[in-house]
Amino acid sequence: MEKEKSENVHDSCATDFLKQCERYFEADTFFTNWEAFLAKYRNVKMTGERWRLLAKLAARLFGIRKCMYLGGYRRTEDIRQEIQDLKIYLELSQNESENVRLPEPPAKYELNGYKLPDIVTELGNRSDPAGKYIALMTETLDNGGLEKVVQLLALEYDKLHLPVKVLCAEYGGRTAEELKCQGIEVIVFNGSRKVFEKYIKEHRPLIVNTHYVSSFLEIIHLYNIPVVEVIHNMYVFLTPQGIRKELKKAEYITGYIAVSQTAKQIYRKKICEIPEDRIRVIGNAADRSLTTDRKCADIREELHIPGNAFLCLVAGSIDARKNQLGILRAWDIFRHITSEESYLIFAGESTDYEYAKKVLQAIKERELEQQVFMLGHRRDLYGLMDASDVFIIDSYYEGWSMAATEALYCGLPLIHSECGSGIELTAGGFNGILIDNPIRNIEHYSYVELYDLMHAGINENIMQLADAMIKMYRHKNEWRKRRKAIMDYAENHFSVRKMIYEYLENYLEACSAEGKWHE
Repeated sequence: MEKEKSENVHDSCATDFLKQCERYFEADTFFTNWEAFLAKYRNVKMTGERWRLLAKLAARLFGIRKCMYLGGYRRTEDIRQEIQDLKIYLELSQNESENVRLPEPPAKYELNGYKLPDIVTELGNRSDPAGKYIALMTETLDNGGLEKVVQLLALEYDKLHLPVKVLCAEYGGRTAEELKCQGIEVIVFNGSRKVFEKYIKEHRPLIVNTHYVSSFLEIIHLYNIPVVEVIHNMYVFLTPQGIRKELKKAEYITGYIAVSQTAKQIYRKKICEIPEDRIRVIGNAADRSLTTDRKCADIREELHIPGNAFLCLVAGSIDARKNQLGILRAWDIFRHITSEESYLIFAGESTDYEYAKKVLQAIKERELEQQVFMLGHRRDLYGLMDASDVFIIDSYYEGWSMAATEALYCGLPLIHSECGSGIELTAGGFNGILIDNPIRNIEHYSYVELYDLMHAGINENIMQLADAMIKMYRHKNEWRKRRKAIMDYAENHFSVRKMIYEYLENYLEACSAEGKWHE
């Protein structure tokens, strides 16, 4: 009884407050947000959640913008997108087929300066006599792209007989346990500064290679140990507080590695005080051990896909950042324009339940259940790549796409949005088609704004994406003939050997330069 009385009081107060707020938010720029807010407010069932929404709304009256995560509730945006798709379909359907000459391969990559054995010898001489080692440091080490890079580095250094340890400032996780089973020493500090300082004092590393780490950097600096930080992503999600934290970290960092040119560019736009020459771009390599013996015909037979059908593959977690809704919209336009049978596969586990539900709903509304498959996590990803005609990545932001790199290892051409490694992997058109980012000038948005835009499915590149699919389809025979050349390009430019060489070369430079940036 008391609970019902409390909820009635809440509803009465909230209704009065909403009426007052509506008068404040009559500007056209807020109209869609206001409708979205009301829709979400009605859909939220718990009284506590409604109070939190109202508190955030009240904060806006005083200029304080708190994220209300309205993206999934913008009904007017859904209608606008349907109209946009119809216009794009009408425009692209009138385009005639064109004869396109695929670009010639860029110049072959050559390692400069030292050879890998020379660098290994040099680092070995600096480490072994003094009992020093290369420290790879993370906050946590559970599962993800960053974790896989750390795992790859640790295992490759161990193969080269370079002493290496992995330091987890907070806690470990799945990848940490895997590394222990593979013979790599992993030390977990559970956030203890005292334990970390004692360990560093007694077991001094030659260099610390940090991977998105904020903890204990001042302790490492206190012992004059060079630090190389890896910029793993386009840090468009940095808040003002996050930017201040990065600036503070810069005092303790000797040099940076950015995994792509775009990651470096966005980082310097966010934190312009860091000189350009302190950031070196080194692309990632992917793990080739996951290759499968399954043949293209077997995969297609399992999924009931005819051998001559055109197959588009999207691999990655199902969440708003990966933009599966935008890909689905463009593919729906593409399939109505082309005449032959075509299919779309989403391979990856759902990390955002609400977003995955929206994708499934969109498939159902378009009656695409027989042509679009959501397969979840697959261990035979290389087999799926071998069976596909094109790999699509249309993310809003990335660092370096491991899945897209694996696709190139299979000779599979890409359609890649201009984010993360898109420029490097498409290689001027030789390996695929580069299209605009789904949100142009993405670095100018705050994370709160970006979150809402992604979840609302805002896409400024739908026409480019649909057009790229059409071009891939119309020239599928030429792309199929190029698969061996794409594989060779990937082996040459995105090999583990190249990545390890450049990391070790950077470590040597950092060891020589320590003190230069902190004078």
